[in-house]
Amino acid sequence: MYGSNTGKLGYRTGFAGKGIFKSTDGENFTLIPATAPDFNDVNSDWTFINKLAVVDDNTIYAATNTGLKVSTNSGDTWVTASVDDTTMLASNAFDVDVGNDGTVYGVVNNLLYV
Repeated sequence: MYGSNTGKLGYRTGFAGKGIFKSTDGENFTLIPATAPDFNDVNSDWTFINKLAVVDDNTIYAATNTGLKVSTNSGDTWVTASVDDTTMLASNAFDVDVGNDGTVYGVVNNLLYV
């Protein structure tokens, strides 16, 4: 459906998604409403979710097409991660991981941020 557009946006694989779904029992999943992308808009927040890193029941990192996002309330609200007060990680985020010591690693716009 979006195959021809994704290459133009810098993506190599994948497809437009419907957001992040979570489960409390491992069998039933519900959409986290704050992560629902605009329908049929490949430039919308949350259209492409490349990787998730779950720290605990509250803290989640998401590498998305519009940046590295973080939630500290189980996905109810999200902010774009930043390096400092002026440098927002608001470009295409390919990867995110959290080390055992809590260090967050994110690849945004082909640059590694720690």
